[in-house]
Amino acid sequence: MPDLRNRSSDADSAPAGKLADDRPDDPRLPFTPEGLQSRFAALGTDDILTYDDPASVARTIRRMIAAGRKDAALGRLFEGHVNALQLVRLYGSEDQRGWAETAQRRGHRAGVWNNDHRGNPLREDEGRLRGAKSFASGAGLLTHALVTTRADSPDHVRMWLVELDEATSRTDRSWWQPVGMQRSETHIVSWDGARPARAGPVGGPGLYQRQPHFSGGGLRFAAVQAGAVAGLHDRLVAALTERERAGHPVQRRRIAESFSEAQTAIDAVMMAAHAYEPSDPDLLPRVDAARHRVLECAERQIMRVQRAVGLSGLMHPHPLATHLSDLAVYIRQPNPDGSLDAVAEAVLANGPTGGLDFNTA
Repeated sequence: MPDLRNRSSDADSAPAGKLADDRPDDPRLPFTPEGLQSRFAALGTDDILTYDDPASVARTIRRMIAAGRKDAALGRLFEGHVNALQLVRLYGSEDQRGWAETAQRRGHRAGVWNNDHRGNPLREDEGRLRGAKSFASGAGLLTHALVTTRADSPDHVRMWLVELDEATSRTDRSWWQPVGMQRSETHIVSWDGARPARAGPVGGPGLYQRQPHFSGGGLRFAAVQAGAVAGLHDRLVAALTERERAGHPVQRRRIAESFSEAQTAIDAVMMAAHAYEPSDPDLLPRVDAARHRVLECAERQIMRVQRAVGLSGLMHPHPLATHLSDLAVYIRQPNPDGSLDAVAEAVLANGPTGGLDFNTA
């Protein structure tokens, strides 16, 4: 694949409120800060700053589905942005909450960077940061990051809202070489004791992993994945129609199955969203069950689309190639077996009839 890092597309100069998909562009092209901002503005965040009741969670999940349907890499970055704003809105000071509430109007783009780089965890010393974060999505594109110190200790982990500045941090772009999601710009960012332009603690120790927000937030990335499953359906129909193969009986069956698969994934996250009650002891296993359902839908959808379109759909610049590889990478979220086991544990709690039951609302 050619190195497209320094290229830009016309879509990235589109006015705020326009998405790149509003005009044809090459999905291999990297985002620019300005282009990403226009996409964030089009999706909107003003009405999804909270995540603590069925109505607010459902609004967030619908927005995540829309982002993933457009572009899985965009969805990944938008999910991190919303996660950061919601954490600041939930735990931050009055000034920090004001920052979250005006972030969209000011063009601020944030992310959550929790993964310490192996052997060099991020530390804070009198306002100075030392150490590094890996899996730092949006490095070079974002204006702010919500980073954690003491990330290995749930009781002592601290959140810090940091204004990103290349003068006080370094980005290693050589590490991120996946088969998909390259445009998420997920790199290693390190600080060597410099004092960031602005950095302040968000809340107290132990809040980052407080439940149910921590694990319940997994519904956001599952929703982006569900949207990407729907996006694959959209692109499958477009590809088969363009090649005049949509009328073949086998392909018509695949189109119908593809639609059903996407709807199943969307239904899974929306049902969990509508049942989101923080005090419900079954909340987190329901989120885990939704995550698992979306994962299975995504894996089947990827295989179905590959069979329907063939090798051409795996070759750039075919629009399917990027979307297939992006979703294949994005569904590889941490600890899927543990998440599934949590569902079984909830089902078996209190004997054969006293555990997790079906949601028929």
